[in-house]
This record gives sequence, structure tokens and C-alpha cells, in this order.
Amino acid sequence: MLLWRVMFDGDPFKVLEGGNAFEAKNDKERRNKRNEAVAALKKDDRLVHHVYETLAVSERFDRSQIEMLSEVMSITLALDPSRRELDLKRIIKLLSPNFWFESRHVLPPARLPAEIDAQLLDLEKWWSEFESASPVVQRYVAEGFRDNAMEVEVGRDPNQVDKASAAAYQLAMCYANGFGVPFNPSECLKWCRIAAERGSMKAREALPKVAAAFDIDAKDYVNVSAGDDDAYSMLSSSVASEHSKEDYVHVENQLHFQLQQYRLDAKPTNSTRTLLKAAESCEYGTIESLLAGGAKPKVSKDGVSPLHFLSSWAVNEAEKLGRQLVDAGADVNARAERGSTVGGTPLTWSVVGDHFVHSEVLLELGADPMAMQSGDDALSFAARLHSATHLRLLLENVRPAKIRGQLPRLIEAAAGGESRFKRIVRHAEKWRTAADETLSLLRRWHALFAEAEDFPGILRPALLAGLRSPYGRINSDVQIGFIKANALEPSSLSDLLRESVVSYNTDLFNALLDYGVPVSTRYADGKSLLHLCAKIPDHNLAATAYAPRLLSLGIPLDQTDDNGVTSWMESILERKWDLGDLLMAHGADPLATDKAGFNVLGLCIVSINLGAIKYLVKYSSAKERFLQESFLVNPSKKISALQLAVSLPLPRAHGMKMEVMGTFLTILTNYAREEWQMNFRSDAFYPRATALEIAAAKGHVHPVKNLVKNGAHLESGQRAVQLAKESLATATERMAKKNLERCILIIEKWDDEEQQTRKLADDWTNMRTIDDSHVNSSWEIVVFDYKSRKSLVRNKQPLATELPPE
Repeated sequence: MLLWRVMFDGDPFKVLEGGNAFEAKNDKERRNKRNEAVAALKKDDRLVHHVYETLAVSERFDRSQIEMLSEVMSITLALDPSRRELDLKRIIKLLSPNFWFESRHVLPPARLPAEIDAQLLDLEKWWSEFESASPVVQRYVAEGFRDNAMEVEVGRDPNQVDKASAAAYQLAMCYANGFGVPFNPSECLKWCRIAAERGSMKAREALPKVAAAFDIDAKDYVNVSAGDDDAYSMLSSSVASEHSKEDYVHVENQLHFQLQQYRLDAKPTNSTRTLLKAAESCEYGTIESLLAGGAKPKVSKDGVSPLHFLSSWAVNEAEKLGRQLVDAGADVNARAERGSTVGGTPLTWSVVGDHFVHSEVLLELGADPMAMQSGDDALSFAARLHSATHLRLLLENVRPAKIRGQLPRLIEAAAGGESRFKRIVRHAEKWRTAADETLSLLRRWHALFAEAEDFPGILRPALLAGLRSPYGRINSDVQIGFIKANALEPSSLSDLLRESVVSYNTDLFNALLDYGVPVSTRYADGKSLLHLCAKIPDHNLAATAYAPRLLSLGIPLDQTDDNGVTSWMESILERKWDLGDLLMAHGADPLATDKAGFNVLGLCIVSINLGAIKYLVKYSSAKERFLQESFLVNPSKKISALQLAVSLPLPRAHGMKMEVMGTFLTILTNYAREEWQMNFRSDAFYPRATALEIAAAKGHVHPVKNLVKNGAHLESGQRAVQLAKESLATATERMAKKNLERCILIIEKWDDEEQQTRKLADDWTNMRTIDDSHVNSSWEIVVFDYKSRKSLVRNKQPLATELPPE
């Protein structure tokens, strides 16, 4: 369909021929030569460039339309299957001007939020939009970051350096999370160092932790300036957690004192300052004076109170001012809708920032660890962030009776976790063990309740739910660690194995198979794992990473689901050609039938799957067998491919009409080469009816015209007219009557030159007029005016015309 649009609106062969027509005896020979030339372009991977030239030469598109079409072509017509995306929904997302804009151009439009680092998309901020992206889309995004990270030269515009620095930092995230590129510690460290050297503060803060996580000395990758004090060096090092509580308090007090002095110097306090603003700026003197003057703590429109900023204060000030604020009426469990990372209560903010001492202060002030906001509380955040020390503190401050039913959701939160890059930055060298420590803590608390369900019983569903969480797919190491630490029975993990396939989580898939999870389990509707492989969006991944491993473990090749569909049939119906070829090479039966008796060609016709039909008769390794042995798409009911194709009604949608017409013409070309095939009779639709008789009785004008054109009316025309008249006598809808009358006229008057029946038939079945839509250009863009929905405006394209009067 895409190439048809190009040939329709562009001038592909003028470019292909160099302005000269192919020399040929007739139009058919010329078309064959053109097809051969296009096939050569595909083979050399020059098709995308040729299409772009074609569209430019046509002069029917503006620059933005050509750019978008060119990008569609580069995604769909790439020779390398690992770089090809064929799913329309994902292509639309790839080209959408909102969150997915970065997959094409890493710099977003102005309407994206301003807090994006250096006007660059932040994977952490927009992860919910990216986590379900197909591997092809992820690869394009990562490559976009790489391109921008390398587009910087010495002495260039500082803005360019900032963008390149931000891109390098995002690329480091990609290598840490395995997003669009394989997980690679050395590449992650490399790009984090590059971002730090170019001035990224985020990268400078993360670099020591990343280096420690991968057991590399941070000094080899960053130079700490002489002006940095000992306090900063200690807090930013990977061993900060090893210092005593007193050292931590001393260092944080020192830092907060310096921060307060800076803010007081830069923005002096005055009578207009509020408690909320003073708390956010750490202006301790202003807070005390306002409280002494009788000021009452208030919350912002989104629920933020002065106590939400307590975790950013010096510890001694937090203890004193926190008590004063509570005494003045501040709610220690006030729920905020926003935050730099999360919403929630002041205690939640303290947990997310990993301010252990401040959390103790808030608990002493009466903070509730189970105060919910949008389904989360401080407990779930402590579990999700794998902060075992914080989680222990919170659990000790909750009555055991309240904890009893909360452990499953806490295990689920721990299994989902946060992104791998955040885990590395948060835990440094302990990033691989922090999750296991958290689970071990939860298991010990679970053991306190003697009558509770066995721990594996709550762990399995929690793992499945965690895998479906936003960061579950990139934390397969956490889930496998949980499985091994609790020695779960391999046969009980079948649902997790299924999820690893449908979510195309290759790491978890391989780890579960290595663990011994059986591959013979049947799932919903009797589907096997091979059936589910056909649902993987990446066309190359299913055939290279999943199916070969399953086949090597002995999964049945021709196992059918509840409808009798084999995994090979499923791969064809889902248009996974690489997977279909692989299964065919392993001995899949191409002529297998489902419970209704249809083979895969029949199923493709019924579902109007034109692409799959073309694959079967033109590109499949079993194409010769299909052409010779698939004349009957339902051997038990004696239904031929042509009979089934002519029975398809035309849908209302114009595009689907094209699919139905294309399906019929493809079948007519390949399965009506001989007269007996075209005039084959069976009782499937009407007693002893041919394809022409079926089409005429149903009022399907397009197949009637083409069958009569090929001489089918010479044998069965009289009965076809009789059946059409019988249907006309009972028809009630205007269009149905009109089509039946047209079918009768075509069959009876095909050779009548006075009535010009052939010309009329061509007009009735023209692809532009078959639905009476008056479409004059395939690229007319319809724009709805939502203020007055009755009006319809068309963009003025070179071939567009005004709407016909009502």
C-alpha cells in the first residue's frame, strides 16, 4: 500500500528509467521489467533513496510532507530486518510530534516541557512513553542520542556543547538500561565521562557511583578541582554509606550551612517571604521569625507543605523547626501531587532522597509510613528503591497487624524497582545486591506471621506484577536473583516465561530457560510459546533469539491451539516472515488446516491479509507447493481460493476496499490460470456454484467484472444472472440493489458496444470511485473544524478539488 501511494502520486519510473521508457513489446512486459528494476534496488538497499528522489521529482509535496514520507520509507523499506518496522501503530508513534519526536530528531519542539535537560529528551522523565517501544524504535532513539553526542567541536557554540553533553548522558543511560543498545558497563562509563567533561552536572554527580559500581577507580575518569571541600568529596564518593551517623550529620550540617549562606546572600529575606518559600530555600531564620510572628503553615495548590522540604535542611534545624511547624498546625502527612521525583508525604520525599536521619525526625513527629498518595506510600518507595535500611526503619514504626497484608505489594515494588541506571547511581558497588537485601528483609518479616501463606506463594505473582511495572523489563537480573534466592520450582514459573516472550524480554527469557523452566506449557486459547513468538513486534528478534532456543529444547513444531492453528500458520497471519521461514526450514506443514478446515491461505483470504497472501504465493520457500496444492483452501468443504475471494464483501473504509480488491486480483492471477480452475463448482456457498455465480448472487461488482473479462460468463453467465435476480428480488438496501443490477448488466451486456458496458464497469470498479467518495488525490488531507463540526475543509493540494455541492 505504501509503495502504491508513491507510484500513484510520484513518478518513480521516470527517475528509475532516467527519463526514458523501458523498451517492451507491451504494457505487461514493461511492468515486468520495472518490477525487476525495483527488485534490484531492494537487493542493493537503494530503494529508500530512490523513493525520496521520486517524491521530490513529483513536486506534489511540500518539504515537511517529503521529510515525513522519507522517514516512513527508511523505517519500512530498510533491507536489514533488524532496522525495519512494519507495524502501523508503532510507525505512527515514531513520527508523532509529541514524546516520540526524539526518535527522529533528538531536539524536541518548543511545546515539550521546559525542564528537559538542555532541551533534550530525558529517558527517566518520559520512560512510560518509551518502555513499551519496539526494539527498532528503541534503537533509533539511542542512535539519535549518539549522533547528537558526537556533533560537537572545540570552540563551537556553548549551546551545542550543552546539547552534546546532555545527549552523552542520555546515551550512558541507554547503555546502563540496555535501551536500544546492549547493556555495556564500559560504554556507559565512557559516555558518562564524556558528559561530565563537557560540563553535565548530572554526569559529574553520577560518575563516581558508576565507576564504583563497575569496580573502576573514579579518579581515572574525573578530576576533582582543588576548590571542592572534603564534605563534597565524601558525600559524592561511593563509600559515603560506610561513615557513621555522626559523620553523616556533621557533613550534612556543614553542607546545609554553606547552602543557606549562599541563598541568604543571593536572596535576602523580607516581610513578603512565606513559610513555604522560606522552607524551600532553607532560610531557617526566616522560618523562625515567621512562626514567632504567628504565621500558620499553608500548603501550595498541589499540596506541598513546608515540611516537605525538611529532608533538605540541616539535621539539627530539621529537628527544631519541624517540631515548631507541627505545633503551629503543619500536617506531617500532607500529600503532595508533585515533586522533583515523586509526590506523596514529607516522609516519602525523605525516602526518595535517601535521607535516613531526616526520616527518623519525621517519624518522631508522627509521620505515617503508610499514608497513601496515588497508590504509593513511603513503604512502597523504600522497597522499590531497594533501600533496606530505610525499609527496616519504616517497618519498625508500623503496627505488625497493619503490615500483614502489605508484604505482597512491597515484594512487587521491589521486583519492579527503578531503572538500572538509577540503581547504579543510588547504590554504587552494591547495586547488584541491594535488591536481594531488600527481599531478604521482607522474607524475615513475613516469617513473623505463622499463619501467613508460604513465601513462594506470594513471591510468584509479585514477580509477574513486578515484571509488568514500568521498569520491570530492564530489571530481569533482580527477578532472577529473587527466584534463585528462594529456590522456586521451575515448573511454577511458566507464567513468567510467557510474559518474557510477549514482552520480548530476551534476558529474562534466556535466564528462565537456563533455570529449567519447561517450554511445553499451553497458555490461553491453547497457545504454545511458539505461537506467542509470532506476537513479538520485532520481526527479526522472534526468528533469531526466541524460536531457535525453543526448538532446540524440543517444543512441538506443529502443535495446534484451540482453533487448530499451528505456530507456522500463526507466524504467517501475523506477517512474521522470518519466523515463518525458520519454522518451514524445521519441517512445518504448510498445508495444515484449522478446525474449520481452512489452510493458512484460506485464513489469509478470510482476514483480508493481502501481504500474507503475496508472501505465500511469491516469496515463501513453499510457494510452488502452495500454487500447486492450495487450490482448495478448505479441502473438506471443497472451497477453492477463488470462490472464497469473490465472497468477500467490500468494507466501508476506502483503504480496506483496496485490500479486498487486491486479495481477489492476487488469487485470480495465481489460482485461475486454467479454465477449469475459474469454473470450479462446489456446494460451499450455493448448490454447484462457480466463483462467478457466487459473486453475482452477492452483488460483488469488482470480481464479476474481472471474471467476465476473463470469459467466465461463457459457461456460467446464465445461472449467475438467475442467482443475481433472485437476490435482487429480496434486496431492500439501495446500494445492494444497485450493485446487483450492475452485475446483471455486466454479464448480459459485456460485449454491447452501444451501451459501453466495459467502460461503465471500469468506472464502477475504479479504485478512486468505487465508494463514490469523489477522491481525486490519495494525499488530500481532510481537516475537521471542531468548533463547527459540520464544516469540512480540504488542504489545497495540486490535484485537490472542491467538495461537490450537497
